[in-house]
Amino acid sequence: MTRSTSIALKRNKLVIGGVATLAVIVALLSALVLGRAAVVADDEIPGPTPVVTPEPSAPESPSEEPGETPVPSQPQAPAPSQPVDPEPVAKPLDGVLAPGSVVRVTVESIKLRYTPSTAAVIAGTVERGELVEIAYTLVADGFGPVEADGFVWYPVSLLNMTEMPELGMQRGYTGEILWMSVGNGAESWVERVAPRCIEGDPDLATLETMFDFERIACFGERQITVEGVFGCGGCGGVMLGTFEPRWLASPMQLGFLSVDPQERIGPFALQFAPGGVAIPEGASILRVTGHFNDARSSECVMIPENSTHETDPVVEDMFCRKAFVVDSYEVLGVDENFPFS
Repeated sequence: MTRSTSIALKRNKLVIGGVATLAVIVALLSALVLGRAAVVADDEIPGPTPVVTPEPSAPESPSEEPGETPVPSQPQAPAPSQPVDPEPVAKPLDGVLAPGSVVRVTVESIKLRYTPSTAAVIAGTVERGELVEIAYTLVADGFGPVEADGFVWYPVSLLNMTEMPELGMQRGYTGEILWMSVGNGAESWVERVAPRCIEGDPDLATLETMFDFERIACFGERQITVEGVFGCGGCGGVMLGTFEPRWLASPMQLGFLSVDPQERIGPFALQFAPGGVAIPEGASILRVTGHFNDARSSECVMIPENSTHETDPVVEDMFCRKAFVVDSYEVLGVDENFPFS
């Protein structure tokens, strides 16, 4: 499919319900701001190995694994005192794993590689039951999905957990994004994890711990008001390529709103549309009202320089829908101890 055809398809298609890990400079920024650590040390990575088994290392069909007897899960009704989680307002996308969503590995293990190819160096594995985030990456191989060598590949970020944490609890990050095959087109080796939705408006601490697709799925485009400290003094960088509209599609989303900037900057970012409210001064304490799922996301175009794969228009759209677009704000004060100012 040509680039022009992909964009045309996206502009004629209504996408339901609907920071990036970047090469070199953004990886360094993430380490400074978010305190991320690499998954596998360089001296632990084996050299290229001839591939003699398909992805994943388990048999292609989970039902063929010895001794495995699938047991249907029995839904449990909640206790009378336990509220039922609200239904997401946006459903998962057909045929595409949304960036910022979480999936669980359903086979014995799947190899992780540095590029979407069975010839690429193996960087590690994920085991049955582990959770991974479908990630954003703008390095040479671009976004997923990528079909190569008979498999469907996505960039993923390891979460180092098998169960979703409670909302409001900080979740761990890993600084490295790797590629994982999620199936062969006929079979899938992962399952989606349901979004953790809540009643009412979240506070900033809750939004920080939600994954990007959870915010889109749970809140749609409804207005939300949160409070925090704005800014990321000293942050910066350049990402080459075509990103339109730049204010919404650029991966350099550095207008962070922080709960406690002394402890951690971001990772929640604000986006300011041209012709809207002015960008506030750094270190401002804000009460911000805004929304996800901005309608202008359907026009987003993302073409990283030197990318070897075209970006799926649906993925471009979802990347932009995750942005929190500011409608209005009130300055409540100034954080005199704001770092990097």
